[in-house]
Amino acid sequence: MAGIGCRPGISADNVVELVAQMQQQAGVSANVLAIPAFRQEEPGLAEAAERLSLPVRVLDLEILRSRQGECVSVSDAARKAHGLASVAEACALAGAGKGSILLAPREKGRDVTCALAKRLVRTGDES
Repeated sequence: MAGIGCRPGISADNVVELVAQMQQQAGVSANVLAIPAFRQEEPGLAEAAERLSLPVRVLDLEILRSRQGECVSVSDAARKAHGLASVAEACALAGAGKGSILLAPREKGRDVTCALAKRLVRTGDES
């Protein structure tokens, strides 16, 4: 699971570059691109998902907030704007579901952040 945080107007190139870099460094391949609902209309995210051949999972703010205690990074901008320590880490963890852990904490790219997570335990609850 690749969780994404970004600024408005993000380019697909920047997202693709960072996700590819993160996957290579971690030695894993993401199966889904998890994004916050407040960025779901960003054309750059949709294009990046298409270019990466990944489905998009849109996550609402409530579920992102429920995973904040597991985030290891803190972004002052994300905290001010959305009340989240790390949008990318929250998206990765929430997108991967219950029983998930961070494989790679948030990394910064050009106007985008990415974190990778994986579900360790199948709980029967895919939320």
